[in-house]
Amino acid sequence: MPRHRSFSVVISTDGRRESLAQTLESLRHLDYPNFEVCVVAGPTPDGTMELLETWRDKIKILSCPVRNISISRNLGIGLAAGEIVAFIDDDAIPESDWLTRLNEAYREDHVVAAGGFAYNPDGISYQWRFGTVDRLGRADATWQGATPEFNFPFSASFPSLLGANSSARRAAVIEIGGFDETYEYYLDETDLCCRLVDRGGHVAQLDGACVHHKFRPSHIRNEARIIRDWYPIIKSKIYYSLVNNRGHHPLSVVFEDALSFIRQFVAQIDGAISAGLVNEAERVRLNEHVERAWRDGLSAGLAGHRRLWSRAEFEKLQKPFLSFKTFEPVGSRRVYCFVSAAAESGRADRWFAEIASVLSKLGHETHIFIAGETTTVDFESGVWVHRIAQLAEAPGIELPDFIRSRVSSLAEAVRQLSARKSIDAVFVPLWGWEAPVLREEGFSIVALADESLRSHADTLPAQGFESQALFNARLLAREAKCILARRPSVANDQEWQSFSIDPDRVIFVPDGMAGWDPSEDSKSMIEDVDAFIRQLQAALEGQEIARPAAVAV
Repeated sequence: MPRHRSFSVVISTDGRRESLAQTLESLRHLDYPNFEVCVVAGPTPDGTMELLETWRDKIKILSCPVRNISISRNLGIGLAAGEIVAFIDDDAIPESDWLTRLNEAYREDHVVAAGGFAYNPDGISYQWRFGTVDRLGRADATWQGATPEFNFPFSASFPSLLGANSSARRAAVIEIGGFDETYEYYLDETDLCCRLVDRGGHVAQLDGACVHHKFRPSHIRNEARIIRDWYPIIKSKIYYSLVNNRGHHPLSVVFEDALSFIRQFVAQIDGAISAGLVNEAERVRLNEHVERAWRDGLSAGLAGHRRLWSRAEFEKLQKPFLSFKTFEPVGSRRVYCFVSAAAESGRADRWFAEIASVLSKLGHETHIFIAGETTTVDFESGVWVHRIAQLAEAPGIELPDFIRSRVSSLAEAVRQLSARKSIDAVFVPLWGWEAPVLREEGFSIVALADESLRSHADTLPAQGFESQALFNARLLAREAKCILARRPSVANDQEWQSFSIDPDRVIFVPDGMAGWDPSEDSKSMIEDVDAFIRQLQAALEGQEIARPAAVAV
């Protein structure tokens, strides 16, 4: 059995109440059994402290009086009692195996820090995978694999991690004084990696251990992701290049590189002004920030006096380990996907969402795939919601023109997920067009019948598709692992009855499952949900569905 090291998940937050709530909720869906959560809240009065009060008995909480990410993280390290401290941003969502994957890295004693991938909001492209950073703070993210060969003291470049998805041994971080509080924002985690490597430690870059980073607005950037506060970024760049140089570059190169870095911001502001996104006053503000950053960055960097903590400062904040409660499945954790090409406006079918939410609260990982104007992956009510732009075409599958691109795009998205995770079942509408494509991929299919064929046919764009929809449904009814039906169900539909469906393969979904909470719902409701889940699992495993009484279809 693997050793489950104790983890302390540290979240530094400021002015992001809503996204923090989502991040905290997502931690309840992790599959790791041994971690606590430490939240350090900044000074912005947006209701964050009121939110945290609702979590008071479940997490550790501290306040940070200033907007300084390094101070906030040092407070979190002090509060933590875990062997490993894991950092995640307040606008990031971890995948369920995040801590499990991070834990694997620490089997090697020489590994002092580890981190994984960070997705962009589309859930497909990456903000960070494998990357190195040099002594001027320049990142190289073109690597296609980890770079352990650069883990040696004073290397010109070294493996680096992203602050939104990073971890380190608490003892190792305390030994080097924690985060350097000269960094209010930017390069703070890079500086920590650099100092750990210079002390002989190894930084592990993992293929996986993913988080989804949403890039929410902050005091640094606005909704259009335009930087509004350049001072801490430019100052950190100059300071970093001086204190971590180690003789690699002469001062002339340090200064020229800093100038090149600043020119990028000038070009961005010029472009934003031309596009009408900001006014001319922003250029004046940028110049003011540049001047201050040069002065303060040079002064701090040439002096070389880091702002670090002593061991005593960390230890006086530590509180006993507070285990965080997650949703734990009975038996093995499963991955379920719900696919609906009929959903409009990027909104999942309510019935799909209810079933997916209940399964997630039972400790399983659930994904909903629907069409969207742009491709995004979001975490909503415990469910991963994939909104997929219509791009792909399924070769060899005959589908009506009005639905072909949408179904093909959703199926391709499911295939991409299956390359990373083993999918236990895919749920599709009985009267839909999704099954023919997904069945070709070998997925176990569950059919959902929440409406009659006539109701479905009324939504078709033109006549002539009813016969094909009926043919698809008959085939799916025979080949699906089971059929889920509403109660009262559509089982009295004449078309349904014409299928001669085996009633032993029909599972009725309890009414009123929306918002199901086993700690609050009635005993009868809990019993109904438990019975439903047992029947579903039996069907997926090819076993006989146990029923409390005969059900006629």
